[in-house]
Amino acid sequence: MRRMKEQMRRIRAWLPEGGWLSYEEWRRRHVAILWVLAIHVPSIVIYGLFRGKPLWHCLADASPVAILALLANPKRFSRKWCSGLASLSLVTASAVLVHLSGGLTEMHFHFFVALGVLTLYQDWHPFLIALGYVVVHHGVMGVLYPRSVYDHPDAWAHPWTWAAIHGFFVVLASVALIISWKLNEVERARSNTFQRQLGEATVRRQQALEINDNIVQGLTVAQLALELERPEDTRVAIEDTLAKARGIISGLLGEVQGDEHLNAGDLVRAKPAILERA
Repeated sequence: MRRMKEQMRRIRAWLPEGGWLSYEEWRRRHVAILWVLAIHVPSIVIYGLFRGKPLWHCLADASPVAILALLANPKRFSRKWCSGLASLSLVTASAVLVHLSGGLTEMHFHFFVALGVLTLYQDWHPFLIALGYVVVHHGVMGVLYPRSVYDHPDAWAHPWTWAAIHGFFVVLASVALIISWKLNEVERARSNTFQRQLGEATVRRQQALEINDNIVQGLTVAQLALELERPEDTRVAIEDTLAKARGIISGLLGEVQGDEHLNAGDLVRAKPAILERA
């Protein structure tokens, strides 16, 4: 049992996680997919007419694609629902085109294109919906209406066998898409790590410059005034430097603790540390 869990953990580590896209990036990709669906609706009608189907038939076949695409509006539903509806719309377009073609093998390639487009979501939910749709469509529709799914007698006689064959190649294509998806996630993670490290290095440089400009130079002025035996200038330089130091440290602690604000005086000890140790 433990070995099986370990194997499952390793398999999950090799699979893409999904859900990396920000809402803004997801929305841009989703809108692009909706435009693809919008192009499909009139294309289905035109192709159906070209195949000799009556207009009402073509409109009926295009309507599910159009309805699902319209429902996938982000203003109506959540991100997850919109992705799922768009996924159903696109694979339905594939199924309708296969039906209108009389089950032409070449038209089945549209399913492969649809899966490739849906990987733009970088999410398992719409991808698995499309994958399951392909297998069920080929099997169920192949039994009920075999001539609308396949274009040769052997597939009409053994629809589930040919559904398994088509499903096998769909799975192979899906593996290639998943590998590409995983590599994309790895590169995105590396890019995010580099950007974070670059940002941290920039912040450290800014902090070092701030300490140099406000603390080191202030202490240098105080030391010079002391050497010139100018006690009043020394006192002013030290007090000014201490105020700047407290401001810098208060600012740093304020960033760490979030909304809690610290004033410079909040960091002054009741007694100097050197006296406490004494």
